[in-house]
Amino acid sequence: MKPRVLLLVTLFFLTLDLRAQVNRSFSLELAGLGGFYSFNYDFTTLSNLNYRSGISLVPPISYVSNNVGFVIPLAITKLLKTGTASHVEMGVGSSIGFSQNEIGNFLSLIIGLRGQDKLGESTFYKLTAYPSYRTTNNPKPFITFGLTIGKSF
Repeated sequence: MKPRVLLLVTLFFLTLDLRAQVNRSFSLELAGLGGFYSFNYDFTTLSNLNYRSGISLVPPISYVSNNVGFVIPLAITKLLKTGTASHVEMGVGSSIGFSQNEIGNFLSLIIGLRGQDKLGESTFYKLTAYPSYRTTNNPKPFITFGLTIGKSF
């Protein structure tokens, strides 16, 4: 139920701000919201709201799942300018995981630092912390850290 609510809220805000897109990018994140890695598409609006979705293939690992699966990371963040080439990024996210017989969900806060000369130009990098809570399969809190590199277009 909770993933559906987050998805509906995300879609609602996307429709509000969709016409104001200013920056689109693709990125690769290691050890972040998508698990071991994820390929992401995101866009940032004129109001510095950032919407991100991605996908990650998860190999069969006994403590995660005995089957191959995939993870869909979703996030909404706000970029706060800190200097000429950096932004603090804060927001919320969810990771929805699917395998043969299982569905898992994680809810996360997002706190990070994004380096980029100008939004909409060049390559960017991010270092992000994800204080999270697993809502399914033995619920518990945990924290992960992600490293992202991406290209705006």
